[in-house]
Order: sequence, then C-alpha cells, then structure tokens
Amino acid sequence: MRTANPVLTSDTFQKPARYGELGELEQTRKAAGTMTIQGVTFKTLWLVLGCALAAFASWGYFKGALAAGNTAPFYLAMIGSVVGGLIAAFALMKKPGAGFILAPLFALGEGVFVAAISVFIVHRFMTPADPAAPADYGIIIQAVGLTFAIAVAMLAGYASGVLRLGGTGRKIVIVATVGVGLFYLVAFVVNSIAGPVIPRPDWSTSPLGIGISVVLVGLASLNLVLDFELIDEQIKRGAPKTYEWLGAFGIMVTLVWLYVETLRLLAKLRSE
Repeated sequence: MRTANPVLTSDTFQKPARYGELGELEQTRKAAGTMTIQGVTFKTLWLVLGCALAAFASWGYFKGALAAGNTAPFYLAMIGSVVGGLIAAFALMKKPGAGFILAPLFALGEGVFVAAISVFIVHRFMTPADPAAPADYGIIIQAVGLTFAIAVAMLAGYASGVLRLGGTGRKIVIVATVGVGLFYLVAFVVNSIAGPVIPRPDWSTSPLGIGISVVLVGLASLNLVLDFELIDEQIKRGAPKTYEWLGAFGIMVTLVWLYVETLRLLAKLRSE
C-alpha cells in the first residue's frame, strides 16, 4: 500500500523483510523487537512536543522580524523546512535505525517553520486597522486545538472501522496530495524569482479561497487515515521496532500540514 507521505511507503517498510532473508539481520530484528502502536504513539508525542518547544522558542524572533519589516527569515524558514524535510525523509528511508536522532532533529527544525508560518498567516489575514493594536494570536491556539481534535476524530474513526479508504479513494487522495505539493513548490519558487506570476487562490479570502482551504483541510485529514493504515499494516507484518520513528515522523509531517491549513482557514474566516 502507498500513501502520499514520502516517508511512509510500503517499499520503505518492506526492506527489512527482504534483508531478513539473509539470516543475521533477521535475528537482529527479532532481538530488537517489533513495531507496536504504543511505540509509534509515544514517539509521535515526543516529536510533536519537540516541534512545539522549538516553535515557542523561536516565536519572539519571527514576531520581531516581521515588526521590523524583515521577511528574509520567513523565506529561509520555509525553504529550510522543505529542504530539511526531504533530506530527513530520504535519510530515514535509507537509515531507519538512525531515526532516534534524525526524527527529533527534524521535529525541532519543523517547529521553527511552524512559528514562522503562524506569525506570517496571522499578519497576512488578521492585521488590525490600527497599526498600534496587537495582532490576534489567540487564533493559533484555536487552530492547534482544532488540529488535534481532527486527528483524534480520524484516529477514532479508523480504530472503529468507520474510516477506511478503498483502492480508488486511496489513489484519489494520493494524486491530489502530490498535485497540491507540486503546486506549492512550483508557485513558491517561480513567484519568489519572477514575482506574483502564478496566482495563489489558496491565499485568497474570497469564497473560492475559503472553499479551497476547506478542501485542503479535508485532504490533510484523509492523509492521516492513510498514515494510520500503513502503520497498522506494518505492525501486523512485524516491522522492526526502529521503524517506529519512521511512522512517528510521517504522522508529524501530516499533522504540521493539517495545522497550517487549519490556521489559514480560520484566519480567512475571521479576516477583517
């Protein structure tokens, strides 16, 4: 089974099974234990906590930079997040045993990105008419709460058997997610170099822009279901315990995306 998450793919998890046929690595796998839902949950919580702490620590810096009219740190944070995420993803797929180092390091870097994008979104959509008035950062707490509420609902729906994606539904979600990711990347690169050449309706507060945000929140939510399905499948196959970091990393990436889309949607709905 495949997901749109570049880390959580069946090929990645199936590698140890093929290598296990050599004998020695199979014994190592059994000695180290196998992947469990408790282990993935625990590691996911650690990564989310690290991401939150890094966001909190860098929060003041980005607020100060934006107040001074300095947007360079925001572009650096966004570019660094994309590049760092790809490097971490490929490294984890090649060396899953190093997940206990790579995944937490990426979570800290992702926290810096979360702080940057949160400050940017609030000021983009909710800048008060009075320049001296403080921006309404309370919406970020609402976005965090709604993100975790959606994640819990998705997990409960999956655990109860209510939420399942068939072959066609899975393909639609994967293709749509890849398409959105490519559009984000191309638009960001082109517009950064040549100016606002590619329209970004996903940043619009029009009914179309709000509708797009609703669809993106739904798409990110469905990606959580795909992540749950693949992790559950690999647990049943007896994947090595070191792959728990890989599963936790994939879920955290999806949660960050869900949070960003949720914050954008709430900000658009409350924009002045």
